[in-house]
Amino acid sequence: MLSNKNEKDALLIFPNPAADFVNVQWKGENEECVVDLVDGQGKILMQQKINSIAGMNLYGLDISSLSKGTYMIIIRYYENGKMFKGRVCKM
Repeated sequence: MLSNKNEKDALLIFPNPAADFVNVQWKGENEECVVDLVDGQGKILMQQKINSIAGMNLYGLDISSLSKGTYMIIIRYYENGKMFKGRVCKM
């Protein structure tokens, strides 16, 4: 569930595996970022712009409509180029 090199830059996804909803937690910046949900072929299934805060952020993601499998969650900041990645297993 932790995907970045430094623990302070980690992305936490829970519960994982999940059936309906997952929470995504990360230490962010006070700026706009994009949350992508990507399938195994690299296709973006969902993309949401959100305003994150400096410090810990928590974002809920509805995965109930997805087929069983493994997906990637990517959080990208445009201004500073920071990126977080993590995998979620849909049951």
